[in-house]
Amino acid sequence: MKKIILLILICIATSCASHKDIASTDNNMKKVTTGMSKKKVISIMGDNYEVISSQNNTYTLGYKTADNGVYKLVFTDDKLVKWNKEQRKGKPAKKRRT
Repeated sequence: MKKIILLILICIATSCASHKDIASTDNNMKKVTTGMSKKKVISIMGDNYEVISSQNNTYTLGYKTADNGVYKLVFTDDKLVKWNKEQRKGKPAKKRRT
């Protein structure tokens, strides 16, 4: 019984950590600048990314955002050369009422 409760608690903690990473993505992007190394960017953004593309010395990492978007960070020779935010296709982002 104790093992089951421990397993449930681990699952809950892991899912909360994942959501926290996504929610803090916009704030973390404010700290990222072009010219940073891949290692430095990952230390700021976290390791919850997706490799979107890789070709020769250029690759793109993707970080999910809370509004169903994705930040695409492009690295050449392990240096950040550009980034942009795109909305992913699928369910639209929720609009706030004003």
